Amino acid sequence: MKNFLFTFTFFALFLQGCFNSKITSTPTHITLLHNDIVITKELETVLRKQLLYPPVSIDIEIKQDKRGNFYIYENAYARSGYEFDYSVSMLVHKIFKKSYSKQVLRLGNLYFFIMQTNGKSYYLVAIRNVKSTLELLYPLTKNQIDNLVRRIDPDKTKTIPPLKHPLLVKNADTLPLSNWSAASIVIDTIVKKKGGRVVPR
Repeated sequence: MKNFLFTFTFFALFLQGCFNSKITSTPTHITLLHNDIVITKELETVLRKQLLYPPVSIDIEIKQDKRGNFYIYENAYARSGYEFDYSVSMLVHKIFKKSYSKQVLRLGNLYFFIMQTNGKSYYLVAIRNVKSTLELLYPLTKNQIDNLVRRIDPDKTKTIPPLKHPLLVKNADTLPLSNWSAASIVIDTIVKKKGGRVVPR
């Protein structure tokens, strides 16, 4: 009986320490789920497309708010038998190779980055629930990030540094800022077969 209680207590504590984040998108909204926290923003989808770089597929949605600012949600996933290699920080570095990137906060499987490209800065949120998926949402502002972090862990808002030259995207054609390509999959070896073998060149 004591062993059962110990196992049950350990399992309960284990579950409390787990984090589950997910982004869901509809034609008019985007929602970030983090455990029991639900954060929704009204954003209209203006473009949907898919990039195919076997064994990886990337679903892309470009969305627009009422002020005319554009955002992008990228949902990348590797087909069965493959997974993304490296840490989330290194994956962002390789996928956004034309940009500077720095991880500034992690809350469970929710990662926050400062990005810089062409002299402009923005925030990016990345989610990695399993090794075969990677979700990206950007370009976010300081106010948006602060509101997001405040809902999840108010004490962590102080860790988010400000942006010197914030990026506001007013033209959807400038998105995406990521650099997905066959070369990033094969040459940069960001994907490997489960078991440790990289995708052959």
